[in-house]
Amino acid sequence: LGPSRLEVGPAVHACVLAPTRAMVRILLCGDVRGDLGKVCEHVAKMHSKLDVAQHFQAVFCVGEFSAEDMDLEHRPPIPVYFVDSGPACGDLVEASPQGEEVSDNLHFLGHFGVATVAGLKVAYLSGRRHEELFKEEAEAEDDAAADDDVDFGGAAASSSKEGLALKYGRQEGDDVLRQSVVTSHARAMEKAGPSWEEMKAKEERVAKKSAQLFIDGCYTPLTIERLKEEIFDAGGVDLLLTSEWPAGCLKAVPRAWPEEAEQRTLVKAAIRAGCCSQPVGEIAAAAEPKYHACGTGGVFWRRQPWKHERRGEVVQSTGELRCGVCRMITLGSLDGSRPQVKPKGKEGKGKEGVADAAGAAAAPPPPSRRTGTIEPRWSAISAATRACRSG
Repeated sequence: LGPSRLEVGPAVHACVLAPTRAMVRILLCGDVRGDLGKVCEHVAKMHSKLDVAQHFQAVFCVGEFSAEDMDLEHRPPIPVYFVDSGPACGDLVEASPQGEEVSDNLHFLGHFGVATVAGLKVAYLSGRRHEELFKEEAEAEDDAAADDDVDFGGAAASSSKEGLALKYGRQEGDDVLRQSVVTSHARAMEKAGPSWEEMKAKEERVAKKSAQLFIDGCYTPLTIERLKEEIFDAGGVDLLLTSEWPAGCLKAVPRAWPEEAEQRTLVKAAIRAGCCSQPVGEIAAAAEPKYHACGTGGVFWRRQPWKHERRGEVVQSTGELRCGVCRMITLGSLDGSRPQVKPKGKEGKGKEGVADAAGAAAAPPPPSRRTGTIEPRWSAISAATRACRSG
């Protein structure tokens, strides 16, 4: 399948995966934002141009699936599975942490986990990171200025009553000086930082939150720990679904060619806007999936594949481990908007549509002139990088 054949854009990406000998054809979709009807339209449009044998088996949606105004009256022609980071994420996670069938052919995967869907081993994570709990614990201490030493007791005593009155009695400007001293002392107390009671209360509050898996639709460090355990037990992941991008995804990516410059600018803008997450980088490094789909950035981007370090096939003749690669795809929103990206002169609007490509077993990265792939070594794990062959 080729993009020119289906005449579609960057909101939905078609993939062909081969977890076994049988090929699995799926669609990856970006931010739906409640418009399920448009998903159905795209699927129908693509199926109309394909033989029945080439029809897709499932749609996987990432990013903001929910919205304030939801249109879920349509019945998708094929099963749709989604994670969510939109307005309804908190309610979905609270009501159905293990997932549920929202309506016919529409399935919420759940808060996090690993499941077999359409013959694929799928790892998934809903929501966004909880900012307070993932904030670095080591905080730089403020170098508070030393309090002004004020002598309230007097220096040397005078034997003369008049001398004492003259030296220590009320003087002109005393009120102004007293107010200045009080203000300086208050400022010094502010610079001194929180009290012990305040710090203790904060520690207890953070500890209580850390014992939860999700808070108002945001995942916690405990969620990441549990998901890593499930990934380890799964014995291999074909597809990883997250709303956020992995932190460090631009590391070791070669400088953009002229025809890629505009897209790379949008990618960098999305990263600066905060669509990346260090915990997602940890999950990607732990899972080493064949595909990693993520949304929320509003930009369609196929990163150069990065090479696995532990997952691959052992060559019988040599005993060498031949590692595979992960193809990371960031998906645009279905309505074409870029809420986090505002390219110059485009007023936050992107191209609407669906993009198609063959997946892991069928197609190399789009720029044919590039023969190598790069492993980013997500910043959560290491900054080291190395070049490899996509094979």
